[in-house]
Amino acid sequence: GPGLRLSANRAFGDCFANLTYSFSDFEQKDFTGEQSNLSQHALFGSVDLPIGTRWDVSLFAEQRFGDEQDSYSLGFLVQMQL
Repeated sequence: GPGLRLSANRAFGDCFANLTYSFSDFEQKDFTGEQSNLSQHALFGSVDLPIGTRWDVSLFAEQRFGDEQDSYSLGFLVQMQL
């Protein structure tokens, strides 16, 4: 289905931040119920930062919402540079 995605990125010294919003609208073919059209939204944010000379951490959060959808996720990723 058609959709839209907006994203903003910014560096703060050694840190990097991202914020993204997306929207999509789906039509379920051959579905005769009231929910033949579903809209979905997602909001995603992340921050990447160093935690030492060879280590980095990424923190992220996401929320999905809209017709028949409501979910959250949180996470992190730790990386070592070789």
